[in-house]
Amino acid sequence: MSIPSLSSLCCNKKSKKMSVTARALNARLTLYPSGRVVKNRFMKAATSEGTATYDQDDALVTGVPTPAIINAYEKWAAGKWGLIVTGGIAIDTFGINYLPGNMWIGEKEDCPKRRKAFSDLAKAVHKHDGTLIGQVLNIEDGMAYLAADHASAAQLSRTIYAAKYLAESGFDGIELGTPEPPKDKAGKPDVRKVLELVDFQRTVIRTALPSQTSEKFIFGLKVSTARMQQAGVDFDGIVKILQQAESSGYDYVAIAGGNYENPLSTAEDRESLYRRVIDEGRQHLGLNIAVYGNGGFRSVAVIDDLIYARKLNGVAMAKAACAEFDLPLKVAQNSVKSAVKNPFEFDNDSAVLAGAAQINQAGAKTLKESKGVINDGVMDLNNSATMKQFLEAKEDYLSRKQKLKDDGRFMAGVVTLSA
Repeated sequence: MSIPSLSSLCCNKKSKKMSVTARALNARLTLYPSGRVVKNRFMKAATSEGTATYDQDDALVTGVPTPAIINAYEKWAAGKWGLIVTGGIAIDTFGINYLPGNMWIGEKEDCPKRRKAFSDLAKAVHKHDGTLIGQVLNIEDGMAYLAADHASAAQLSRTIYAAKYLAESGFDGIELGTPEPPKDKAGKPDVRKVLELVDFQRTVIRTALPSQTSEKFIFGLKVSTARMQQAGVDFDGIVKILQQAESSGYDYVAIAGGNYENPLSTAEDRESLYRRVIDEGRQHLGLNIAVYGNGGFRSVAVIDDLIYARKLNGVAMAKAACAEFDLPLKVAQNSVKSAVKNPFEFDNDSAVLAGAAQINQAGAKTLKESKGVINDGVMDLNNSATMKQFLEAKEDYLSRKQKLKDDGRFMAGVVTLSA
């Protein structure tokens, strides 16, 4: 059975002025068990920033948040995003070399400058009543835990340290990923091991934090239905992971892995599973965990209906957040019916590069220097001249990156358009 497209309801080329009243999107949400209250149902999803400090030969000065990153996050907060999730924060050399230019937390790499920068980032978000979540790239720790015969906190030491670091820096919580399950002796996915990890990692992190901090610290879990499906996990297995997250005390789960409003026709099985988990997953859970959809949400009507029907508690946006730092504010003012159309809807590599470029553009000035114009300087990729300029700059960027790669070097930074 083919997947119905909701494109007729979605994404105008420009967000047009009109009266669109969101019944649920603008409502506050109380997260449990932390008891934290977020201002609305919008989550700014994880997006690689690309402009944290980077020196392949000097870990001590690598992965420090820059003023450009701090400025961008202040603008997301001013734009009224409820939950604001950072790009993946590396906690090992594998992660930072995979995503050079992302932020990094490491015990050996700690220094006053890094501490201050992370603290300044949190302060910039809190200045506008935002809630800041650090997404930690705990892939290596998670895989080590799953592979261990006698797993313990030792395999998760870097994740635990990162959580403590975030809390000490003033972050409101942490988002962790869900690894693919290992195979059992019969060659089937051993979901039980993933359930153990989901439960154990929250327990050891919470224990490592001071009691007053841990009670209010938000725990999020990102689950990709596409990754789970590739590992052989079906709908029932994914539901078990969601249920484990709730019973273990996570405040929210973010379900990724597809495009809800514009499903890719060449990936019907993947899109069908994603859509089913979005539409049906919530009914298998209690009321002590929030469920965010993370993939392909654009139109106010569709999103609001899903929340109003209690299928979702909120939506996470990445591409839209980079193009419109003030989207939630515009929705609250009833001035738009959807996010702007993204020309890279089905080209994720280009979308990531474009998003990082837009983050850098937003971060070029402080909110004060932008005179309160939240989206100041952020390119409009629906403008043909701007798109042409971006594509040319992208090719130059990729060419320079490949030359360095051929020499065994990594390159941070983002695509920049000439003035």
